[in-house]
Amino acid sequence: MNVLKSLFQIISLDMVSKLIFGIISISIIRFMSIAEFALYAVAIAAINIVSSTVSSIFNRIYIVGDIDPSIPKSSFFSYQALITILIFLLIYPFKNIFEGHTSIIFFATLCQIFFLFVQTYFQANLNFKYYYISDFLKIVIYLLGFLFFFFEDMLTTRNILIIHSLSSLIPFLVFGLKLLNLKDLLSFEKVIIFSKSLLTDNKKFLFLYSLVVICFSYIDLIMLKTFSTKYFVAVFGAAFTYYGFLRTILNSVHKLLLPLIEKSKTVGDIKLIMKNFSKLSIVAFPFFAMIIFSSKYFIPFFDNNKYPDSILIFQILAFSAYLSFSFSPYANVLFKYRESKFLFKMYFTLFIIYVLISPFIIIQYNIVGLAIFSLISWFILNFTTFIKSKKLMKTNILMKL
Repeated sequence: MNVLKSLFQIISLDMVSKLIFGIISISIIRFMSIAEFALYAVAIAAINIVSSTVSSIFNRIYIVGDIDPSIPKSSFFSYQALITILIFLLIYPFKNIFEGHTSIIFFATLCQIFFLFVQTYFQANLNFKYYYISDFLKIVIYLLGFLFFFFEDMLTTRNILIIHSLSSLIPFLVFGLKLLNLKDLLSFEKVIIFSKSLLTDNKKFLFLYSLVVICFSYIDLIMLKTFSTKYFVAVFGAAFTYYGFLRTILNSVHKLLLPLIEKSKTVGDIKLIMKNFSKLSIVAFPFFAMIIFSSKYFIPFFDNNKYPDSILIFQILAFSAYLSFSFSPYANVLFKYRESKFLFKMYFTLFIIYVLISPFIIIQYNIVGLAIFSLISWFILNFTTFIKSKKLMKTNILMKL
């Protein structure tokens, strides 16, 4: 497989997808009130935290966790649904943070998890053709729903979440139902077997590492919601929306490298893959630089100068995105070497430090201080991962535990 060609194709398709969602997101930023957008940002963060906690974790476990082949996909699906229900039961006492939108947030989260289940199956089999067919079906439904509510002047958080739900549910019904077996779906015995398999050393730490990464990714919004004002929540939400376009590039790289490295047979194969990726990271630098320096022009244009403070925040996040793009893909090498315990311990330690210090950063230096603190923290994590993977590859010994 030509790694650079495949990466370029995946990044291109992801960018088309993200561009359409980006236009919609920019419209939401521009036309929603500050209070409504602050609520929307928290709702989307909650959906992404829970769906990523469930789906991204199981995505990694499904691809690199040595899943028992006797466990059917349907049981894998049932487990995710049950975990989602459990998570929402646990956060239900804090429902006031969602201002009456808990039910629709739960439904949107469940639908997104169903959709991501389908995409995980396609990714694991390197079937990116159907991966993107399902993705573009989601986009079309989302766009049509958005246009309807926009022209009817009904652009509210609840209505956007309804679109969010349906745009995930319909592709699942088209592509996902045929992957499921009703008997296995209701077989709690298989679910219990799968639960026990998660307690094995590598999968246990892979699960915990993935959970910490997801919490780390969205902790800033939660901290701002707790220790700052609605305006700064909205500012960060706006900057985070633009930043999401750059994260698409990073996610595209992980999307290909995770299964590709996992299927590698020798250290030489892994080195070749990462060598090709290194070329891409160098080529990508001018693109990131252009985005960062031009943001002071395009952000005021997009949001009608509604959130001027979001420009600097976006620039900091964008620089962080490039550093992550350059170093974080080496985590896939550590997955291959079954170093999930190392990753978990490192991320968990820094996450605890981050949670303890960030309230003081927000109070003392507000949103800019938090963004810089976030950049420094992610750089430490990603660069340490890079160094560790380089040391492992120097041994020229590939062990699959």
